[in-house]
Amino acid sequence: MMASRRGRWVFISLGLILILVGIIYQKSIRRKPKIASHRPELQFSAEKIEMRISRKDVEVKGYYYFRNNSSQKTIHKLLIYPFPVDSTHNFPYIISVYYPSSGKKIPYGPKAPVKSIYFPVDLPPGSITAVAVEYRQSIQANNSKYILHTTKYWGHPLESAEFLIWVPKEFQNVKLSYQPTKVETLQSQIKFTIEKRDFFPHKDLEIDWR
Repeated sequence: MMASRRGRWVFISLGLILILVGIIYQKSIRRKPKIASHRPELQFSAEKIEMRISRKDVEVKGYYYFRNNSSQKTIHKLLIYPFPVDSTHNFPYIISVYYPSSGKKIPYGPKAPVKSIYFPVDLPPGSITAVAVEYRQSIQANNSKYILHTTKYWGHPLESAEFLIWVPKEFQNVKLSYQPTKVETLQSQIKFTIEKRDFFPHKDLEIDWR
């Protein structure tokens, strides 16, 4: 009888342990960004970013590549583009959105709270369409940011990403939140290059200096 009770308690204890492990596992899954296992109809496939930084402002030029994986229909999509706006980074005072292949301007509007804009894009069937966003932003600290972590909401890693960052040569102790693949000293500037493949960013690109 004692052996039977002991066996029953062992069985119950194991069951409780398995339930607890299951709860912990489920919570850990929720914390991880979900990566889709299939190819989506609309895919954000690549980006190339150029950043030119001074002590007072930063000029950003971004090229974004979107693939319409549908062979039959044109996709009309409203995209949201976030800016790093906080106590030391003002909302951009110059913004331009256009198709680089034709130079055609894309109308945009602000999205409340005013830390982003939105704009429509048209993507023909089976095409890769490039969209360019340029902006200039005032900064009040020895730091510049470019938002990357929102890429996770697309559910797929970028096939490729390239970042070109220019800073004045007199900047001291320059640090990047991603390891550069190349550093070049030019006449009056230092150029950092970051190249990524199969890139699913978990943090923003930040540049600090003294």
